[in-house]
Amino acid sequence: MAIDRSHNLEALSVRDGHKPYEKLKNGDAYASERTIFRDTGTHAEVWKLTHDPAISRHIYYDIPAWNADGSALFFVSRRPGEHGGNWLMDADGGRIRELHIRGEEGRVPRPLWSGLEPDLMYYSANRGSRTVFCSVNVKTGKRCELASVDLQHNVEFCPPSSDEKKLLVRGRKDPDQKVWTVYLIDIQSGKQREVPIEGNIHRLRFTRGADYSIFYNLNDPVKEVRLGSYIIQADGTGKTELPCGQAGHPDWAHDGHAWSYASESSIWVMDKDGTNKRQVVDLSGGMHGGWSFDNEWIVSDVTDRGPYANQILLIHTEERGRIHRICHHNSSYQGWDAMHPDAESTHPAPIVSPDGTKVVFDSDMVGLWGEVYVVVLRRPDPPVGLRAEWGDQGVRLTWERPARSKELKGYYVYRSRESGEGFEQISEGIVIEGAFEDRTHREGTAFYRVAMVEYSGLEGRPSAEVRVGSEPWEESVRLFVEPELGRREGLTDQFDGRASNLYFVSLKDSEQSGWVHMDVDVPRSGSYGLWARVAGKLGRILGFNIRCDDREVGCCEAVVDGWGWVRVLDARGRPVVLNLDGGAHVLTATTSDRDVKLDQLLLTDDTAYLPSEKGGEDVVAPAQVTGVDVETGDVSELQVTWAPVSDPDFHHYNVYTSTDPNFVCDQRTLIASPSEPGWIDWGLPSATPYWCSTTYYYRVTAVDRVGNESVPSEIAWGRTGIHSWRSLQAMKKA
Repeated sequence: MAIDRSHNLEALSVRDGHKPYEKLKNGDAYASERTIFRDTGTHAEVWKLTHDPAISRHIYYDIPAWNADGSALFFVSRRPGEHGGNWLMDADGGRIRELHIRGEEGRVPRPLWSGLEPDLMYYSANRGSRTVFCSVNVKTGKRCELASVDLQHNVEFCPPSSDEKKLLVRGRKDPDQKVWTVYLIDIQSGKQREVPIEGNIHRLRFTRGADYSIFYNLNDPVKEVRLGSYIIQADGTGKTELPCGQAGHPDWAHDGHAWSYASESSIWVMDKDGTNKRQVVDLSGGMHGGWSFDNEWIVSDVTDRGPYANQILLIHTEERGRIHRICHHNSSYQGWDAMHPDAESTHPAPIVSPDGTKVVFDSDMVGLWGEVYVVVLRRPDPPVGLRAEWGDQGVRLTWERPARSKELKGYYVYRSRESGEGFEQISEGIVIEGAFEDRTHREGTAFYRVAMVEYSGLEGRPSAEVRVGSEPWEESVRLFVEPELGRREGLTDQFDGRASNLYFVSLKDSEQSGWVHMDVDVPRSGSYGLWARVAGKLGRILGFNIRCDDREVGCCEAVVDGWGWVRVLDARGRPVVLNLDGGAHVLTATTSDRDVKLDQLLLTDDTAYLPSEKGGEDVVAPAQVTGVDVETGDVSELQVTWAPVSDPDFHHYNVYTSTDPNFVCDQRTLIASPSEPGWIDWGLPSATPYWCSTTYYYRVTAVDRVGNESVPSEIAWGRTGIHSWRSLQAMKKA
């Protein structure tokens, strides 16, 4: 299927030119520039976080973009500023602000996040013939000088060691000679030791191991081709060449046990001692790739060649063939000889967030220059051990944070009168601790769920529900089960932005059949029916056979391409009825069909219940936006405002516009996704003669945290300022 380069963001793509920075600033921060859209191939949720006439990008695939708790992003930009092009934004794209770091001799290049302290960064600055290394608290501005070295030219310091006790620095004493001096610096004492490395170093990094061992590779000083890759101990001994040939774009697992690299248009993984070399994917194209923090995955971009052209991939480091096509970056991937002002901004160079829920990448798919994007990989994990009990003032809930929760900001608490659906948020805002007291429920039955939320605003999968109420249990039971979380053989998980948990299971390309075991805890004895959310291939009858506790019970069939719910039927074509005791059971789905996909199973004793959409999720959209008003700002800008919505699960607004009053609110007319009730639509294209203006029509919607979107607002319109001959000339110059 052909993928539109800008993912149909037609209106947004033509907005460029003069940007009214002074109108977009509130105190020390600028307004969000975010637009949230869907990849037109994988349906992934993508956040375009920057929109500026100047280039914006993160640094590189192995230089952290997020801070330690995922609450802030660092990027560089050529937009107007006073502190050398270093910028921060909140993880949701809000509060874009300059990073106030300057050395004694001006701009500070490429500061680095601490991997342990969310507010800490490290940076280097020139001081005469020496270079000093410092840390700074980005919130308080407090600085601490750590060390200085006798280096002045081409100085680079690498991400610190995993425990942040050591810094690794290289530089040239003679700028005309490709001879490097390398120092290992103790952060606490400032003491330094020269590490003897000979040759023209291309990449220098810690291996991330506890022994502070160092990785480096060498370039031919004339031909600039890779000569070899090596590991050396911190004291300069034990030099070992890694058998990888001309390896490019290396990165190390976060525990230092293995590393990855690009060679022969493929990604390879090798253990630290040079053994267990294996090809994890043949890309048939170029790439940048780095490891996830759990050391299970490599995220990589791909150039415009091969079966994965222009895509961001998630590649399993051990299970060959387990590859998730996450999104299409569609960046131009400019070469260094292309005369581009910053070719690196056209290389996606993806980086995974601390909990592995998102990837940041660069792309010039929209507009003229590179911008910063984020794509959602998975939803945050659910809280565990949710418990509910009656207290003196209502129902007291307690739970524990999930294992993967570095980016945790807090939790939302939900309640329903029935099992499986109808949950509404009852917590006012975010709950910080793992406990909550529901003082509005004093008697009767209630069901509760809790979901984690990140600093980015991304909400996680809800916990298993718990019930309080009278005994015995009289309400209907609805248990939704995610197959991709089960134990499987012959099947693999695959990404789809329309799937209930963003993933489904299907047969591996290399297998003839496969199965997945799913554990379910049935709360009470009874007769249960089974439903399945499946997708197939138009014109073919495909399906899964279902077993319960090793007993064959029926099958589910998929006959169309899109996702839909079907009943599990027995051998005579009747809806399956399972007589189950309360307690633990195992559902098993098996298939030998190639093109069938399984997203969810539903086990329920409610014979009248008809599941829809993504089972168990909120399906109620926010209220319609009202009070939309448009005011003229300048010859190329209009200011749109509206009344805020009050829905407790509100996430953002979508602003749509066109010069056609009968336009449709879709990705072609989408220009922004702010959290605040207002937007300045700047950089409006001008194809009109002077002494004329252009009329634009606007509609606004509200979107909740699950993605339900309200009906569009009533239409509002405004006219740009009148173009004089001088204003048109100024716009052309901009």
